[in-house]
Amino acid sequence: MKKLLSLIRVELDRIIRDWKLYAGMVGFLIMCFIVKKDHSTSGALDGINVMLITSNTVFLLVIFAALPGSCIFCDDWEEGFYKFIINRSSPGKYIVSKVAVCIICTFLVSFLSFCVFGLAEYMINGSGSEGFYPGAVLYNLVNSNMNILYIFIRAALLSLVICVYSQFGLACSAIFPNRFVSIASPLISAIIINELSDNYRINNVSLHAIMAAGKIFNEGIPVYLSAAGILIGLSLVADLIFAWSVKRRIQCEIN
Repeated sequence: MKKLLSLIRVELDRIIRDWKLYAGMVGFLIMCFIVKKDHSTSGALDGINVMLITSNTVFLLVIFAALPGSCIFCDDWEEGFYKFIINRSSPGKYIVSKVAVCIICTFLVSFLSFCVFGLAEYMINGSGSEGFYPGAVLYNLVNSNMNILYIFIRAALLSLVICVYSQFGLACSAIFPNRFVSIASPLISAIIINELSDNYRINNVSLHAIMAAGKIFNEGIPVYLSAAGILIGLSLVADLIFAWSVKRRIQCEIN
């Protein structure tokens, strides 16, 4: 366990020193303002709700949020750094550390950038709750004195969904360790998986419904469990693909 935590710390230290982390945050932030401007809603909260429900452009956020996380294996492969890590630990620990760092980096880039965007909109344009109706998800929160918390909740839901797409991007980069594939695959994965999730819903829950905080969440605990199951299940599929691909590549290198 100590070796695994040490590996994760080393990986995070490398990410912090990498330009892709900061490019991802800046790009994500700029794209948020571009998407929001397209909808021209007056208040911050209503604008956030509309852009996450109706805009396909939000998928472009995936490219920036996943940039530091989905590229970590490709960078290792091209630089040969994976050999150093595996020799000091094991293939299993290496795989787990990569998945953990991918999730952590993607979530932080998405969550922090979206929160900065939301807070900036809140200060510039005010809260804005005109588009919310009684019975809408988080309606009471939006119309309370603590409505600023709405920004953090929506940022967290968006970030959890983007983490799933980023893990599929990481898996694709292990199959095709190429920088272009590493950058583009999260977006391609987002489009394909989102479509599949919409067509094959569980308790009427899909990834888009989670990201959009759809009214289905008013139905209680079964829906929450379904949402958690979708996020965890898809993440496990992506991680298993990544693990298989990495082990196969390592075995080929040994032979």
